[in-house]
Amino acid sequence: VYVVPTAAISNPNHYVNLAKRIADLARHERNIDAVFINQFENEANFDVHYQKTGPEIWNQCPQLDCFVMSAGTGGTISGVGKYLKDCNPNCRIVLVDPPGSSLYNKVEHGVAYAS
Repeated sequence: VYVVPTAAISNPNHYVNLAKRIADLARHERNIDAVFINQFENEANFDVHYQKTGPEIWNQCPQLDCFVMSAGTGGTISGVGKYLKDCNPNCRIVLVDPPGSSLYNKVEHGVAYAS
């Protein structure tokens, strides 16, 4: 476990950048089968929630008219939200996001940073 300080994504010591470096080091210098998933940029994150989580929710709640959740990478809410909207175009998808979150800043300013 590595404890890292809060840092902007542009900082090489941001946890995402550090995770990528550690996976690369393990794979190339230590011959360890390490994988950097990169869930923030990996389309499989959206896909799995569209293909699996969304249908699971819809099958259990077929009259669903609103879906509310928080988000980390955005993969769950975007995948589930798209699936639910495909099933019911009137379904509202609501992201609950705390003040100062990095996701808000990513949407508003194009850079993920916590304020």
